[in-house]
Amino acid sequence: MKKLIALAVAVIALQALPSFAGETVASSKAVVAPPPPPVESLYRDHEWQIDVFGAYAPSGPDAGRYLGNHAWGGGAGINYFFTRNFGLGLEGSALRGTGKSSNHDVSGDFGLNLIGRLPIANTGWAPYGFAGIGGFVPGNGNNVFNTTINGFSRTIRGHNNDDILFQGHVGLGVEYRFTRNIGAFADGRYTFVENGHDDYGLIRTGLRFAF
Repeated sequence: MKKLIALAVAVIALQALPSFAGETVASSKAVVAPPPPPVESLYRDHEWQIDVFGAYAPSGPDAGRYLGNHAWGGGAGINYFFTRNFGLGLEGSALRGTGKSSNHDVSGDFGLNLIGRLPIANTGWAPYGFAGIGGFVPGNGNNVFNTTINGFSRTIRGHNNDDILFQGHVGLGVEYRFTRNIGAFADGRYTFVENGHDDYGLIRTGLRFAF
């Protein structure tokens, strides 16, 4: 009899358990998406650059002594940026004088530049400015210039005996980066040459390889 009573109590207890357990709790863990990868800047600190460019030099009133009415050429350069915004550059170019007051001789220039650039967010555009000093190397036979003697205009042509002339320059430009490693640039400058009245402009456009 005791066994039957114990069995009946056990059956009643098992039937009552679900009513005390309450409702079933479902898992509510939210799925958190991973953060997007950081956007890599197209312009970096400690960046080396190699420039290859074409050049055009519109001459000043008396710069025909070395470059004729204007000159065409090209060159190359190498730059290093200590920070994202500031760097140093070395460059050199060759310019062939053209026009009436020219022997079509080739002159050269070289310079050391301090460069400051301002990348615009991650658009790829970066305006920049620069200033530098260097040398202008006249061609051997391009000492050609116009002068006035006793009221008459004359063209003087003679062998060039000038050595390397000191030059300084200031300019502005803009670069566009297609990738972190390849870009295009264009800039313009005014160049001051010693001995007076031989100043000229220089416009460059070319490709820039960064690494």
